[in-house]
Amino acid sequence: MKNLPDYTFSTSRWFAAKAGTILKAIADPEIIAEWWGPFGFSNEIHEFDFQPGGKWILDMRGPDGAVYSNLSVFEEISPERIVIRHLGEVHEFVLEILIEAEGGGSRLTWNQTFMTAEDYKNCLPYVPRCNEEVLDRLELELAVIEPDGKTLVLRRMMDVPAERVFQGWTDPAMLVKWFTPPPYETIRAECDVRVGGSSLMVMRSPDGVEMHCPGVYLQIVQGRRIVSTDAYVTAWVPSDKPFMTLDLNFEDLGGKTKYTAIARHWTVEDKEAHEKMGFHTGWGIATDQLESLIKSLS
Repeated sequence: MKNLPDYTFSTSRWFAAKAGTILKAIADPEIIAEWWGPFGFSNEIHEFDFQPGGKWILDMRGPDGAVYSNLSVFEEISPERIVIRHLGEVHEFVLEILIEAEGGGSRLTWNQTFMTAEDYKNCLPYVPRCNEEVLDRLELELAVIEPDGKTLVLRRMMDVPAERVFQGWTDPAMLVKWFTPPPYETIRAECDVRVGGSSLMVMRSPDGVEMHCPGVYLQIVQGRRIVSTDAYVTAWVPSDKPFMTLDLNFEDLGGKTKYTAIARHWTVEDKEAHEKMGFHTGWGIATDQLESLIKSLS
C-alpha cells in the first residue's frame, strides 16, 4: 500500500489454520458472509467478483437491525496478499490482508488505511476493537470449515436469543431438563461459572448406571462464549484421563443465535470414539431440546 497516508489501523493474529484455508475463507462468498464484520453483524452479498478489478457489493445488518450498504473493489489478489478498496459515502479506506505460513499455522496481518486524518480520528474509538472482533469471527469460522483430525463441530442457527442459550448452559435447573438425549437423562448439574470454577454433570443410562462428568471453566464471556475442559476436575486438579476441551460460542443475530460447539479432543482415537457415540445426532437432539425449553419459558 505505497503512497498512502499513514492513517492505518494494524493488527496481527496467528491462526492454527493453513494459509490456503484462510484464503478460502476470504475467497468464498458463502464463507466470508459468516464472519465479515464485528460481533452481531450479518451479511447479504449481492455481488462478489474475486479477481483484480472485481466488485464486492453487500448489505451488512447490525445488531440494531440497521442496514449498511457497502461497495468495494478487489485491487490485488495473491495467496499472500489481498488488497480491497472500500468505496463509501461515509468512509473510504484500503484494506490490506497479508497471509504467511508460521509455526505450523498462519500469520494474518490486517492493515486498514483511511484517506484522511479526520476520518482516522473519527474511527479511532471503535475500529481497533471491531477489527479484533472480525478476526475472532474468522478464527471461529476456520475451525468450522476445516476442523483438524481431533475436532468435532456442531453449527446451528437457533430461533432464540444468545443470552438465553448461554443461560441454558449455565443454569443447573435448565441443564437437567435438556442436556441429555433420551433415553438417557441428566439427574444433577453443578455450575460454578467463572474461570477456574468447576462443573459437574451426572447422567443416568436407561439401566440405571450413573456417569459423572466433572470439568473446569477456562474462559467465560457473558452471553457469548464458554470454554471448559475435563482435563481438570476441580481447583486445577488434573483428571485421570482428559477427553476434550469444549468451546461453545453464542452469537446473537437479531434475536436468533448462531450456535457453534467445538469439541477438541486430546487424541484422534478420542475424537473417533466420540463420533461413534453419536456426537452429531446426540448433540443435535440436545440442542433442539434446549431451544424448545427456552421457547417454553419465554
